[in-house]
Parts: sequence; structure tokens; C-alpha cells
Amino acid sequence: MPQEEINRLIVHYALSHGHVVRLKGGDPFLFGRAEEEIRAAREAGIPVQTIPGITSAVAAPSSQGIPLTARGLHESCWITTGTTRTGAISADIALAAQSSATVVILMGMGRIREIMELFRANGNPKRR
Repeated sequence: MPQEEINRLIVHYALSHGHVVRLKGGDPFLFGRAEEEIRAAREAGIPVQTIPGITSAVAAPSSQGIPLTARGLHESCWITTGTTRTGAISADIALAAQSSATVVILMGMGRIREIMELFRANGNPKRR
């Protein structure tokens, strides 16, 4: 469903029923559309409350015992999208590959081979 239609439905049901709950899966505040939906509701005069969860960018590796940072190993982490709104690979992937940071890529499975090529071509020698 196009984002504009989702926004319209949120406003419609909030105004016609007094409230609406938009339960979002995934990471609505990481490369998601939560901000667009909240803006549409607020522009219609509808108060918004957000109840955050834990991002999969941290939860998935944590569930496997993989730290995103660890003393002496990784001082930082990148969380980036694999593909942009247009479907292109994010330019940040090549930059992230050059870093010594842990890199978490969301929404990249459809372009995983190309992403891996970017890491091979641009990657930090310490990662090879």
C-alpha cells in the first residue's frame, strides 16, 4: 500500500473512531516510515504517542552473542540501509566498508552480492 494511503487511513480512523493504533513491524524509526505517519497525524491535529521497541540492528546480533562494539576490537558501529528509496545501493555502504567499525546493513538481502563486491573493493584491509 502506498505510504500516502497509509497516512490517509491513519488520519481517517483516528478522526472517525477517536483513536488508532499503528503497530509497526521491523524498525519504523530506522529507514522506516514512522516519521511520515506521525507527521500526517500531527498535521491533522491528532496527538501521537510512540512506544519504542528494540531495533533488530542490535537485537539480532545480541541474540547470537555478537557484540556490535567490544573493548579493543570495535569502537563503533554503522547501521545503514542496503538500498535507498529508489532501489539503488546506498553510497554509505562503500564508506562503511572502509571503516574498522562493525557494519549492520538492513534491507540489503536483495542486493547482497553487489554489497559484498563493494566490501571487497573498498574494504578495510583489516577485514580481509
